[in-house]
Amino acid sequence: MKKKLSQDQLSTLSIQAGERKISKGTPVFPIWQTATFTFQDFQEIEDFNAGKSTKIKYGRYGNPLQKACEAKLAAMEGAEDALLFPSGMSAITTTMLAFLKPGDHAIYSRSLYRNSTRFFEEILPMFGVSTTAVPPHDLKAFKNAIMPNTKVAFFEIPTNLFLRIPDVPHLATVCKRAASMPVLVVDSTFESTRPSLSRSAAYPAAHPMLH
Repeated sequence: MKKKLSQDQLSTLSIQAGERKISKGTPVFPIWQTATFTFQDFQEIEDFNAGKSTKIKYGRYGNPLQKACEAKLAAMEGAEDALLFPSGMSAITTTMLAFLKPGDHAIYSRSLYRNSTRFFEEILPMFGVSTTAVPPHDLKAFKNAIMPNTKVAFFEIPTNLFLRIPDVPHLATVCKRAASMPVLVVDSTFESTRPSLSRSAAYPAAHPMLH
């Protein structure tokens, strides 16, 4: 488990993380309003096309402000990396479709944001993915729901709308010990203003952390 940070350390990360290498020494992080970015020479272009450079070429694929925000979130969560999305549901659906394929099985909390529930109940089955809902606090039901083809388990902390708190460390342990080793995805939207409460990315086997 990652080292627990003090409130002062989190406050420092929320201000400085991800900015110093990009801001070029400015005290206030600037807003880039350009759609395109230039290369200094052909070598930079070749490195970019070969995947050897993290340089940005077009605003559709990101900008320095976005990259700094992603680095800031990753630092605060104790995660390896972070990725911004235009909406919460785009983050959820992209994450699920990255781990699931036809024939797979997913487990989700019975207490979720209603559109997340609809995605698991109605949308995923259209892609050939079977799903099972379990109470967010029932570890026994969760264990019994895991199948040989279970690839993902999805929970919120706290849950939307009733603010129930699932036992994420124990859920992570169950996932790690299961034969299929499903990926535990934690949606921490209701906790996003206080990342120090969970730092779920630090839990073993709790992989993607959503806000």
